[in-house]
Amino acid sequence: MPLKSLRHALLWAALTLALLGAPSVLALEESDRLWRLGTNAFRDRLYPTAQQALERFIARSPADPRVADAWLTLGKTQLALDDLARAAEAFEHALAFEPQPGRSQEARFWAAETLFRLKRYDEARAAYGAVIRADAASPLAPDAMYGLAVTELTLRRLEPAIASYRGLVQQWPEYALMSQPALALGRTLEYEALMAEATPTAAGLYRAGIIAGGLGHEQAQQDAWMRLGEEFPEHRLTRRALLGLAAIAYKLQHFDESLALARTAALSEDTTVRVEALLLIGEAGLALNRYFDALEEFEAAAMASGTDTALRFRALAGIGAVYEAQRQWADAATAYQEIVDSSSDPALSRQAGERLAAVSAGLQRSTRQDAVDRATAVVQPPPLAMGPAEPPAPQIAKETFPSVVLLLMQDRANKAIRLGTGFFVRADVVATNFHVIDGTAGGHAKLVGQDLQYEVAAVIASDERRDLALLRIKGITAPPLPLEPDRPVAVGEDVYVVGNPEGLEGTFSHGIVSGIRHAGPDRRLQITAPISEGSSGGPVLNKRGKVIGVAASSLKQGQNLNFAVPVSYLLPLLANNADARASASRPREPTRDVTQTGDTFPLETWEHWSR
Repeated sequence: MPLKSLRHALLWAALTLALLGAPSVLALEESDRLWRLGTNAFRDRLYPTAQQALERFIARSPADPRVADAWLTLGKTQLALDDLARAAEAFEHALAFEPQPGRSQEARFWAAETLFRLKRYDEARAAYGAVIRADAASPLAPDAMYGLAVTELTLRRLEPAIASYRGLVQQWPEYALMSQPALALGRTLEYEALMAEATPTAAGLYRAGIIAGGLGHEQAQQDAWMRLGEEFPEHRLTRRALLGLAAIAYKLQHFDESLALARTAALSEDTTVRVEALLLIGEAGLALNRYFDALEEFEAAAMASGTDTALRFRALAGIGAVYEAQRQWADAATAYQEIVDSSSDPALSRQAGERLAAVSAGLQRSTRQDAVDRATAVVQPPPLAMGPAEPPAPQIAKETFPSVVLLLMQDRANKAIRLGTGFFVRADVVATNFHVIDGTAGGHAKLVGQDLQYEVAAVIASDERRDLALLRIKGITAPPLPLEPDRPVAVGEDVYVVGNPEGLEGTFSHGIVSGIRHAGPDRRLQITAPISEGSSGGPVLNKRGKVIGVAASSLKQGQNLNFAVPVSYLLPLLANNADARASASRPREPTRDVTQTGDTFPLETWEHWSR
């Protein structure tokens, strides 16, 4: 049972000192005391205490009949602490005993899991296979078969992976993860069959691309559709496939490539394909700041004969975005207003309403500025203060906390593996770092200062290079924080960071922008406000309470060397949010490689706020 109070924690600490530091205090033999302390601490997830007690037990009682179980428990403890090399050694010791400790094949299974996480894939494959061969009736056998299939895929051994998935389907039909491997198996087999046809067809190659895309294998999808273009250059499905390739290039932020592919797709005789291609050309042009070209394509899509109503409103959204980017507030408001008044898509209407409110505020500021300029030209009054006074720091903190969440990400076994922070950028969309969700299978979120937890329902957009992701949280909405992507950030400017370092919710820290750095083609904001483990993904705000960045990383070997991703890099993800919703997915299926450079934390932190 998890510890529930500070009193219990202090009691554990006192007991640890008594048992480890003063053997004569209790009447129990030292080996018994160490064994009980180690196993009980492991049960309660007090892993450092468990590790210390079990190591002493093994060192002082090597002939004790419980030493085999001690090695197994020590290995699982070190695995939980992410001390993978020592965990592998502990499992090797456990495997040397006869009979082996724990449940049937338990030591070998955990050894395989550890080898996979160490990226020693060939050894992991052999270990998983050994579990299955030794005892197919072991309760861990289906997990081992699943691990074997994932390992084969990681090694790009497609046929053995299919065989492993098939074995899982046939031998353990009630396996908890059955829906995932069964679906992947069926679709993978269909893809391979279509690509291997002696006489391929345009429909078959197009279908193969659709299958690969559904499985998340973009390279395989591109292979199928590029082959379609080569073998059937004039077929109508080729234009549709080119549109799909353009969308993939856009997602990867290869905007020039996306433009070229979409322009070819726009030659299609299919009205829907042609209009979607025009929209993609406009969106790529907008991303490249080619506003005139983008506007031209959006207007062509909106006015095309036979355009689907939904596509026309998407074109209007693009027109509004172009005008907004150029600060032509009145024209942007007109486009957004038509969407709000007439669109039947609630998500698009809501987004248009949000943008309408933003551009209306811009229009009001512009009108006020015009009036000030005219008055200044006539009477030359003293300079007027523009906009409201900067709010004090306590007010910024108070207004920000209701829109910030603590994220607890888990692997497929529902084990917590990463802690992070996120903040609402839409009423139901949370922004965070990509590394917070990378390699996870799901997770939960809770608003700062509240007890309820909510499921992370989907990753609706991501940018791995810039370390950004957008999540939808099930069953909760919150006011989005205002973003300020257009205002230049100056070195020396005051900033605030909101995060959850080590699970300490609602931490509000102050600093300055100490530099603007370049990471390849991208920029990073160097700030002095602390970013500790657990704060990744938190908002970085200026003195106006507007978000100017997303907290991302720090250099531990330096002092106050913290970095944030500029909030302007969120805009492409937000602009494509409508499209992203249509293809929203769960966080990545875990590859069991949970050694990503994200925020890790002792599981006691999760225990603390999950109770």
